[in-house]
Amino acid sequence: MKLSFPCGVNIALVELLRRTMMCRTTNKTFLERAKYLMSTRDKQLLHLVFGGHVKDPRGLEFDDPSKLDIVGIYPNNAEALDAWRAKSHANVDDANVKYVLVHLHRLLEDPEHEKDD
Repeated sequence: MKLSFPCGVNIALVELLRRTMMCRTTNKTFLERAKYLMSTRDKQLLHLVFGGHVKDPRGLEFDDPSKLDIVGIYPNNAEALDAWRAKSHANVDDANVKYVLVHLHRLLEDPEHEKDD
């Protein structure tokens, strides 16, 4: 598809705008992401929030997985994000405590997870 632009429009600027409109996590444009979100808005999209003490604040290796704080499983991203934010803010003084939000629906929809190891 060839785009034509009015006189004086800098092609480099247009390319920069296109790149900034790409979603960082999925490498899709905001329009593609919005279409996906609209198609899944009535679906249940499970999210898991958990955390605990990590060995290194820059990583995700937990000291003792048996002592993980399982905050909960949530039906949508907004509720999970609220729970994650509340737990993370409550532990802001301890750099070695980290909470994560896992998109379970992505793992469950991935055909690779059904393959035997």
